[in-house]
Amino acid sequence: MSIPDTARFLHIDDSTIYHVVQAGLLALDEHRLYRFGKHIPGLRRATLVDLQRQYLQGE
Repeated sequence: MSIPDTARFLHIDDSTIYHVVQAGLLALDEHRLYRFGKHIPGLRRATLVDLQRQYLQGE
């Protein structure tokens, strides 16, 4: 997922996701997404589901 898609999935502002990635708390995965005519780094959905379950829902 792209960072804007990640923000929508987690119901968080995309600038918050950028800060989390820059802080090293959420690493961009090796795979690349092809969007807007170029390759961009992405995040795996499984990683986001784990993040959501552990930190955002408090499980």
